[in-house]
Amino acid sequence: MEFLKELIAPLIFLAAAGLFLWTAVGSVQSLVENKRSPAKTVKARVASKRAEVGDGEFSKTGVRRGKAVYFAVFETDSGECEFSLSKQEFDGIEENDEGYLTARGSRFLGFERDGLLKKDDDL
Repeated sequence: MEFLKELIAPLIFLAAAGLFLWTAVGSVQSLVENKRSPAKTVKARVASKRAEVGDGEFSKTGVRRGKAVYFAVFETDSGECEFSLSKQEFDGIEENDEGYLTARGSRFLGFERDGLLKKDDDL
């Protein structure tokens, strides 16, 4: 029994380190795949949009500021896709807007209303 107690801490450390490494490798792999993917522009409709406000960070004065993350779901011929947007991009679109979505892999590059861009490929 004493032997098991001595193994628990190193096993927990190895599990945590493995999880951290797994997450880091996945993030790097996603970045590489996005860089290798060509940018595609497709006809799309803004299906929905939402903002999530987290706890944020403390300011220099010690006051906690909320940090918002903005998302939009787009409907395309090949299905729905969700992207994280900047506040400016989020404010520039409304639900049911139709136009052309440009993305590179899982990275949002832009949305233009009223057919200002031409369609390339499906996402």
